[in-house]
This record gives sequence, structure tokens and C-alpha cells, in this order.
Amino acid sequence: GLMLNSWVYRFAVCMPLAMAVSASAITKHGFDFVLGVDGDFKAAIAKASSSGATESKRFILFVPNGEYNITKVTGDEHGKSTFSGSNISIIGESVDKTIIWNTTDTEGISTTATLYFPSNKNMYMQDITLQNRGTYNSGSAARQVALQQNAGDKFIYKNVRLLSGQDTYYTKKGRTYWEGGEIDGTVDFICGGGDVFFEGTKLVMTRNGGYITASQNPDTWGYVFNIAIIEVSNSGFNKTFYLGRSWGRAKVV
Repeated sequence: GLMLNSWVYRFAVCMPLAMAVSASAITKHGFDFVLGVDGDFKAAIAKASSSGATESKRFILFVPNGEYNITKVTGDEHGKSTFSGSNISIIGESVDKTIIWNTTDTEGISTTATLYFPSNKNMYMQDITLQNRGTYNSGSAARQVALQQNAGDKFIYKNVRLLSGQDTYYTKKGRTYWEGGEIDGTVDFICGGGDVFFEGTKLVMTRNGGYITASQNPDTWGYVFNIAIIEVSNSGFNKTFYLGRSWGRAKVV
């Protein structure tokens, strides 16, 4: 009931139905930028951020299959890449073979993100893997973020995979909808605030025990998992874990 009257439902359901009814009147929107063809990731971010995209005229970035190390391309001194702008779609060719990754020389929830969205709105991502391959304290639960959302709103992720250790996915405010996809990590690997609805998303524990989420100060309903799949990556694990850590005013369902 929460989602049926929401912006997610209108975006993800009503629009395709409308297009199906009047398909002959629809003009397909081509890609505005193809990574590796029109330029590197730095050029793609610059073009998207300055495109003046709107809700009715989105900027669409296509990422072909390949592994893209953006650490030195768009990363700051620690390897964290900031992607500003709104009304942007980032579409990969396939989730298994389209991988954007970074490494970092430090450890920390605010300094290591593979991709950081500072105040973006109406973002859409599909069929992409984001991976933090940070070398700091490798093999432990060091905080290495793959995706960080700060103060934006209305994010949709479809068939997106996030790979890291601790704090893989860091949210703070706004509304987010996940459909499918996968998030891997060791402890607190989905953490922060805001309202996030996960529909059929796979959660993979890569270390024995620990917490999957640490939801803090949610705006309305916190983290909601519907038809979620929880797996462990090692058959030797005793499969002990907790869905949510009590952190601030935590809400995990």
C-alpha cells in the first residue's frame, strides 16, 4: 500500500503501460553519452551534470560491458568519485559484466565511496555493478563504501549489484526504491538513514555473523525488505546474522 500511490509506482508501472497503449506514437530516446565511445567517466559526469536534464527530458548514460577503474579518473585524493546532477539514468549492458570500481588508500564511511551522489534527484540506475576494491586493511570489516547517497531524493535501482565489506551501501536522506539486484558485505553493509524499499533484493553475508543493516534516524519507514533473499558466501559459516542493529531510531522490516 505504501508504494502503490508513490512516485515509484507512477514511474515504474504507469509509464510502461502508457507506452504500450500508444507505442506507435513513442519516439525512442537515444543514449546521450556512451562510456568509452564519447569519452571517459570524467567526461560523462561533466556532460551529465551540465546537461540541464529535466524530469521529462532525462540524460541517459550507457555503460558497455567492461571493468572501469575510476579511481584516478574521477576520484579525489582517496579515490572517492562524486557524481552530481539530477534526472540522470545510468544504464549498464549487463550487471555481471559492467563493473565500475575503485580502490582507496584510507578507511571511512565518508571518504571511500566508489560513487557518491551529493544531492541528486530522480536518479535511475540499471544493470551495473559498483565495487569498492579498497586495499586498506584488506580482508577485514574495514569501512569501504560502494554507493553513498547524501541529501537527494527519488532514487531507483533495478538489477544493480554493490560489492564491498563494511558499509557497502550508505544512505542518509530521501526516498529510494530497489528492484532485484544484490548487495554484498561483512557488517552494517546497508547503513544510514532515509526511506529505502527493497523489492526482491539479494543480501549476501561475506563474513560470519554480524549485522546486515544499521538504519539510523529514518524519515518515515526506514528500511523495508519485501521478498528478500539472504545468503552466506561460505558454506563453513554458521549462518548467524542479524537483520538490523539498533542504531539511533532504527527501523528495519
